[in-house]
Order: sequence, then structure tokens, then C-alpha cells
Amino acid sequence: MKEFISVNKRKIYTVLFLISLLVYYKVYWFLYSIIVSQFSLPIGTLSIIDFIFMFLFLLSAVPCSELLKRGILKFLEM
Repeated sequence: MKEFISVNKRKIYTVLFLISLLVYYKVYWFLYSIIVSQFSLPIGTLSIIDFIFMFLFLLSAVPCSELLKRGILKFLEM
């Protein structure tokens, strides 16, 4: 007879959301570093680009993390 461990779904969703957010953060800033390293830009321009990328990250972090979380959950259900 198999025994199952009961786990709170809310905690699983929270952990998966945080993991997804971390993965999205790492991918986003990896792409940012590749883009910035390709160009030799002055410091002032880099700070403007930093601000733009930070703003875009804040706008897109939650929706993309939710999509990653749903993908992980669908993969685990299979």
C-alpha cells in the first residue's frame, strides 16, 4: 500500500513562484549582460539602459514567473 505525504498547495505554489521568479531573473539579466557587453557605451548611457531594463523587469517579472510556474505544474502532473 502506498503512502502519500500531504502538502499544503499554497506553500507549493509559493515555492514554485519564487523559483520561477529566480529563474526569470537569471535569464533576464544574462540577456541584459550580453546586450550591454556587445556595445562600448559611456557610463551615462549605461545608467539609462540600467534604469530601462530594471523598469521592464519589474513590469514583466510576475506574469512571466506565473507562466513558468504553470509550466512546471503541468510538467509535474504528467
